Amino acid sequence: MIEHPESKNPFFRGLHKIEDLFLGSILFAMVVFAFVQLLMKNIFTEVTLFGHSIAIPPLQWLHDAVGTGPVWGDAFLRQLVLWMAVLGAAVATRYDRHINVEIGSKFLPKRWKIGVRIYTDAFAATICGLLVYSGVGLVRSEMGARSIAFASVPAWVMELVIPIGFGLICLRYLRYFVLHILQAFGVMPLPPDEQFAAPKGPIL
Repeated sequence: MIEHPESKNPFFRGLHKIEDLFLGSILFAMVVFAFVQLLMKNIFTEVTLFGHSIAIPPLQWLHDAVGTGPVWGDAFLRQLVLWMAVLGAAVATRYDRHINVEIGSKFLPKRWKIGVRIYTDAFAATICGLLVYSGVGLVRSEMGARSIAFASVPAWVMELVIPIGFGLICLRYLRYFVLHILQAFGVMPLPPDEQFAAPKGPIL
């Protein structure tokens, strides 16, 4: 099992807490805002009793005051979903719990498995690096276009999660790449088969 001393580093512990705080806050905001949005769109202002409509003044006043909720509500929820997905992927990569498909690597010898992981780590880091580059270009483009995501919030502000999130993922794959090279050259011990590529604790 690979020990990760950086997980004991105050900087990385702080980074992990910030990530977890952001994810928890976004999830809470999504649930609460979606519930309020649904409530405001379906709130009733009167009931029908024995064929007669009876108005409910408090609900009528509430409906008149806030209507069916903000018109930008759906766009706001879509932006939260984007942040949740990208930051969730970054946290999953921290624990090496990202989605992967193993076709035949589990039948390979340990040394070959290390080679496969070195290749996949390098490939994933390269792809994430390209996504960071594209994300920065997208943010700069949106800044020039002055697009609005919702309400008065610029689109580029919400799209910052793309280069930031994929930058974190890229750095973590680079760290995996280095660790697996050290294993391949015997600098670090190989993990047991049943725990292969399953780090003990966060990696970055």
